[in-house]
Amino acid sequence: MKTRKKILAMLLAGMMVLGLAACGGSSNSSSQGGETAEAGSSGEESKKSEVSLASTPEESAPASEASGTDSSDKKIKIGYVCYDYTIEIWAQITEALVETCESYGWEITTITCDNNAEKQVAAFENFIQAGVDGIISSCENGDSVMEITQEAIDQGIPVVGLFYPYDALCTYSGVDLYDTGYACGEAAAAYMNEYLQDDDDIQVIIYDWPYNEGLLDRSKGMIEGFEQNAKLDYNIVSTQYATSEDDGLTVTETVLQAYPDVDIIISQGSSSLIGAVTALEAAQVPTDSVRMFAADTTVNVLKLMQEGKYIWGASTYGNAHQMADPAAELMKTILETGEIPEPNMLDCFAITPATVDEEIVSY
Repeated sequence: MKTRKKILAMLLAGMMVLGLAACGGSSNSSSQGGETAEAGSSGEESKKSEVSLASTPEESAPASEASGTDSSDKKIKIGYVCYDYTIEIWAQITEALVETCESYGWEITTITCDNNAEKQVAAFENFIQAGVDGIISSCENGDSVMEITQEAIDQGIPVVGLFYPYDALCTYSGVDLYDTGYACGEAAAAYMNEYLQDDDDIQVIIYDWPYNEGLLDRSKGMIEGFEQNAKLDYNIVSTQYATSEDDGLTVTETVLQAYPDVDIIISQGSSSLIGAVTALEAAQVPTDSVRMFAADTTVNVLKLMQEGKYIWGASTYGNAHQMADPAAELMKTILETGEIPEPNMLDCFAITPATVDEEIVSY
């Protein structure tokens, strides 16, 4: 029996060598001025990764243990790097990811990085030093963690992206942020076309959050989704920075002083709209005089929509588990088989008052 387990362990180690070499290959091709993946996988760094894994096959767990079904010999340890789970949607995604990983029998440690690139790198370094079996990464600015991601892979630690893809990852469950923004802008235009009139002097305000390339894409999609589907004349009278609930409260208080007749607010994120609702209610603004749209959503935003409180549309990829679970599944495949699965792209759609009752059930 002992010999059989040793043989199984050696087989898994061999599969992991091939799989992780493939991870590193794609990164090398992008970070070394256009070298091919084949050339990258034969480089010195990939060789070090192979030696590290293959030299101690006895320490590798058989596939049955890697799946988390038998934790008596080795418990799989996963690290999760989240750019900022003080934001409501990311707190929910983190909680869902923890639940799913624990259901596999894994031990998962999460680190929030306060939207700070240096903290993201430090989180990776901590997980590498701790010798985790895999890292799941939700880093909005992939460029800041490209090198440390490759370092983890070179040391035999697979890295899977959740939501935000970047080149160095083994694979990812990701989104197209432009599409997210477009769905939000399109929903805002549909509302305007149906409920407002050309002679209403339509005023639109944007709550933006353009601090990295991904969010610039979402902002672009948001504007183009609105502009390309608008059938009435309108004016974008102001663009404000707002990301958190507190931002939404203070910015909306200021906006209402300058533009008391605002008709539509389109926001990069949903948290800011929760604060905006508080400001609108405090100013006793009628709920049917201004409508708001977000390029993401949470259950609290959907509850406000359900109650008819200003929010009229929100882009989504589903509930927290629908967003988190595919990344965990990708990691599970790597750890069980040593193979690198194809990336998974989440589908985006907008929730409106017409569909909120049906959609909120899954949140």
